[in-house]
Amino acid sequence: SRGPLIINEIVNKDASDGDDWFELYNAGTESIELNNYTVVDDADDSIETALPDVSLAAGEFIVVYATDVDPGEYYVPFKLGSSDSLSLKLNDETVDYLEWDETDAPQGYSYGAFPDGAWASRTLEVSKGANNVDAVVFESDVIENIYITIADADWQNIIDNALDKEYHSASVTYKDVTVEDVAFRT
Repeated sequence: SRGPLIINEIVNKDASDGDDWFELYNAGTESIELNNYTVVDDADDSIETALPDVSLAAGEFIVVYATDVDPGEYYVPFKLGSSDSLSLKLNDETVDYLEWDETDAPQGYSYGAFPDGAWASRTLEVSKGANNVDAVVFESDVIENIYITIADADWQNIIDNALDKEYHSASVTYKDVTVEDVAFRT
């Protein structure tokens, strides 16, 4: 596992359009003084911010909001982008890093380590200040709707020439998350 201090989870599109945030996790065996660390918004290298003056116990989490306005809790003065990355530094050396693309953290979901502290990152259920929860894509006891939107001419071409297996651009919506420019064919 990584550590001892890691960027464990991010939310860049809150389900209710609230503030962005990231979660740090102490994967070590001793308390860590966070004010020894800085975090860098890699989308804008000029923003390097000291972390709060807090001691984080082993196995504990802390949520730091990423917003331009002081939310009254721990925060840094920048927002997280749809496709972005964060670096965690100690003594000017990068000790942890998390990068994501727009489809990694769709609205209402988070992105980070699974399980906590692992090198592998993936889309997660939001679990602010707690153990990360793997996102369940398909539930076996629920009938789900998946919406595919494709231009009428492209759909007609698929119907008329199904054996050609030609790709056409479409958008796919599932659980209120839409992915654009998906290649669709028979």
